[in-house]
Amino acid sequence: MIPKLLIEDNEIDLTDYTKVVAIVDKDVHKLHGAFLHKHFKDIIFIKSKEKRKNIDNIVPILKSLTDRNLDRNSCLVAIGGGVIGDITGFMASIYMRGIDFIQIPTTYMAMCDHIIGKVAISNVKKNVFGSFYSPKRTYIFKTFIKTLPQKLINQGFAEVLKNYFIINNKELKKIIMKEKIKTEDLIEAVKISHEIKSFFVKEDPRDTKGLHKALSYGHTFANAIEKIDQNINHGEAVLKGMILAAKLSYQLGLLKEKEFLEHMNICEKLERKFDAKIKIERYNIDNMLQSFKTDKLSCGGKMKFVLLTKIGKYEIIEVEEEQVKTLLLRECENDA
Repeated sequence: MIPKLLIEDNEIDLTDYTKVVAIVDKDVHKLHGAFLHKHFKDIIFIKSKEKRKNIDNIVPILKSLTDRNLDRNSCLVAIGGGVIGDITGFMASIYMRGIDFIQIPTTYMAMCDHIIGKVAISNVKKNVFGSFYSPKRTYIFKTFIKTLPQKLINQGFAEVLKNYFIINNKELKKIIMKEKIKTEDLIEAVKISHEIKSFFVKEDPRDTKGLHKALSYGHTFANAIEKIDQNINHGEAVLKGMILAAKLSYQLGLLKEKEFLEHMNICEKLERKFDAKIKIERYNIDNMLQSFKTDKLSCGGKMKFVLLTKIGKYEIIEVEEEQVKTLLLRECENDA
């Protein structure tokens, strides 16, 4: 199911449901308490931390849903970033074998990346337990974008770049190349991101054809980076991951120099807006290589990456360990 994307500022339609429970990031309440209490009577507040995405933390929330006597015509509403969306969507997918959930993302990363498709929790390894389960509707509120610090918008914008690199959408490129990106530009980028992700989900809803894997561009590297340092923001890790993926594409002769340089220029433009540049250290290489072997793209210990043959064209390529190690060693030298 492809969720309906609604750009709203005031109203949320919940008239279809017998009961509604909002699952809300505690930090969102500090900024938008009036909004929450205007629209929702029953709210469960949780901390939005990656480590909260596990069965042990979710079971008590599920129990509280049964205590509320939620039925098959009830709905959960996720209000927060990607962690809140994953937790809420996962619970909705298994409660009474599936009830509706609605997304109200409050971070720009979530608006661009968690609006459709899959929900997952971490427990043993990141996003191993999960469901292919999309929200019924996703609401984008301009108010939330306007109250976000620029740093969080920059981090979320990494997902916008990813969508451009795998599709080469001309309208998205116009936004990316602007010197000053306004709120309306950010909203338009969300709309285009929704269309792009909808295409992959519609064509490959359960990620069986390989099409869906395009959305993992840069993420195999990013996941390894995040394992090394859990304090690194996902958007920054994805940006570094795309830089490494482009360099590997160029190193293997898949991506021509002109397109490689265009890719690098776009990434470096965003990288300059971050407070810190992620560096690859030599002592982390072995851990990163091990992470690649167990990534969801890989199979039988063989490393696989989504790589570009040109901007807008990609392939899932099996790469030898020595070739990846060469890339990482060279990156250590560049970062030194």
